[in-house]
Amino acid sequence: MLLVPALPRSRARLSPWQIALYACGLALVVLALQNATSMHSPWQPAALALAGLALLAGFALAQRADGGLALLPLSLFQIRRFSLSTICVILVSIAVNSTFLAVMYYLERMHGDSPFIGALRTVTMAGTTVLLARFVGTVMHQWKTAPMMAGAFLIAMLGTLTLAYVMNPSAAVVWITLGYLVVGIGASFFFSPLAYSSTSNVASGLQGAASGAFNTARIIGSALGNALISAAISWKLAASGLISNPALNGSLAIGDASVAEQYASVLRFSMIVPLAALAVALVAALFFSWSAPRESTSTEK
Repeated sequence: MLLVPALPRSRARLSPWQIALYACGLALVVLALQNATSMHSPWQPAALALAGLALLAGFALAQRADGGLALLPLSLFQIRRFSLSTICVILVSIAVNSTFLAVMYYLERMHGDSPFIGALRTVTMAGTTVLLARFVGTVMHQWKTAPMMAGAFLIAMLGTLTLAYVMNPSAAVVWITLGYLVVGIGASFFFSPLAYSSTSNVASGLQGAASGAFNTARIIGSALGNALISAAISWKLAASGLISNPALNGSLAIGDASVAEQYASVLRFSMIVPLAALAVALVAALFFSWSAPRESTSTEK
């Protein structure tokens, strides 16, 4: 404990009912997305989603009423770099997690990989981000933020397109590894810069709240990514008449060649989710500064 600095404390306290509003609201939205195709009426998922959004709105209003004691000061969202970073991290979390889920389905059902072997085939993304971390940490303070972010999202889109293109039963699995290598290059140039940008123009007294909000946004994006890709796959399976096909039972590789090809087309279709998320993130990146970043503690608007 001697090495832990004595930081100033805040009077903000956790409110159980506000936590319940946030947790229940997010859970209802995710539930609506994941189960939209299995519900009997289209009004059911819509009602769940609206109820969830209403609870999240109630949480935001409660935080606003708390003023200076709020755990999530809404004034943070008046800071452009923080708002853009938060939006982008939600979108890239949607893209990364939804892509991983679709790729795992592909490797398990097309090539018979176990979850462990399938995960090893994607390790090039993590390895690339580690290898480039030092370089990115140096240049992100020198390069212009907007073109760097936009270029990173474009590279990640190219890698994701590669993954979508090779999702067929006859493709060599090495293309999955190479596709994730390209995604990893792009991710190296947006994950760390986004984390830096989220707090670089935030006053020192709000940086803890900004960091917490940014990481919460990443978790929300991950949950939404899993929900959206699951909904896309379920909808396409139902539309293709494969939802009740016995060949899809279990988790082993699909033996029927025609069913395998149809299932692969379903997974290729579902890759619209990460590609759309990255495309929106690319557009958002253009609103970052077009000059080299400089560290500041002012609350820049």
